[in-house]
Amino acid sequence: MKVEGDLSASPEGYGSRLRTFRALRYRDFRLLWTGLSISAIGTWMQIVALSLLVLDLTRGSAAALGMVSLTQALTFLVFAAIAGSVADRFDKRRLLVVTQSLMIALAVLLGILTMAGLIRFWMILVIAFANSSLLSFDQPARNALITSLVPKEHLVNAVSLQSVVFNGASILGPALAGLSLSRIGYAGNFFLNAASFLAVLIALLLLRK
Repeated sequence: MKVEGDLSASPEGYGSRLRTFRALRYRDFRLLWTGLSISAIGTWMQIVALSLLVLDLTRGSAAALGMVSLTQALTFLVFAAIAGSVADRFDKRRLLVVTQSLMIALAVLLGILTMAGLIRFWMILVIAFANSSLLSFDQPARNALITSLVPKEHLVNAVSLQSVVFNGASILGPALAGLSLSRIGYAGNFFLNAASFLAVLIALLLLRK
């Protein structure tokens, strides 16, 4: 994938003014970074809403909440060995389109089941397993794609900006979830998470080869 910067701005001038954000000078990275930022906030909103939903369904069972976390962790361990090799062998952008689309479907399914009052704890475990399985393949593909969107000299900056996304979303997402739960409920948060994945899909479709 060809790495391109904005023609409208001088690389030297841009770097002197905003060195912290110099990797964002590259269009494709900027698109993906923006999409991932929106998606990360939605993901944290779902994490908070799902945890509270589990406590509601199980009458405050900490063991049930731990079981969900254990399911997710074990899933990562199971698929970690093959996820990286799969990401290396297949087109990263196409793989991400598949994983992001399936995660949208899972979030929508979770929202529908919750809104209809059909959600059960075992369903959450199944969805957590499926979602973690997809993330096992999504993350290495995402990291590999990012390295192709910026020159090597700006790769460290790009990785740092990705860390900023994660840390910022871990603060903003739960705060937004707390504010929105009283207005739109658990299902609303799940639907918002599904919508946030669209930002990544749009960015992936707009990337230049």
